[in-house]
Amino acid sequence: MKNAFVVILLFITVKSQGQIYKPENFRPEIYLDSIKYGSIPYIEPSKIDSIHVVKETNKVAGGQIFIKSKNPKSLHILSVYDISARYTKNALAPTIYMLDNQILKEVSTFRIDSALILKVEILKGSETDYLNVQFPDLTILKIITRTKENIAKQNEIKIRGVETRPVSQPNTDAKGNTILRIRGVSTTSM
Repeated sequence: MKNAFVVILLFITVKSQGQIYKPENFRPEIYLDSIKYGSIPYIEPSKIDSIHVVKETNKVAGGQIFIKSKNPKSLHILSVYDISARYTKNALAPTIYMLDNQILKEVSTFRIDSALILKVEILKGSETDYLNVQFPDLTILKIITRTKENIAKQNEIKIRGVETRPVSQPNTDAKGNTILRIRGVSTTSM
């Protein structure tokens, strides 16, 4: 009788342990223009035509999200590895990826439309004082997106390294050179 009880208890324990909640089992499948992605790609909201959500099905526990863009040919979806290959010499070097000054945690599933990228900044560990000794081969790849705040920062001019002033539209002369006016002094940059 004891042996039967132990066997039944063991069976219930094994059966219940196999049904433990695992978040990766309940993630929805993401489709953008019929292409499956691991997470929702970063694209401009104005390029989205429709979003259709299908709740749990027999095949997919987390459901499915179908995103249809207005013009699929206008999207150029990049992974962090594509960006790294484009902007760094050694795409296989240890790299920390950042999006708008936030560290990307799920690098393998991250995707972004190239039109949404304002600029990419590369910082090497050997160029910093505190990473120079321990991580000289480390690369920090910062992706800056086209948000209103980032575009405004991009258009600011630093005067004496401290003060910033927004630049609306620079004045140009007949040759197309930019004219900067600082405290009544006019200078031309080429």
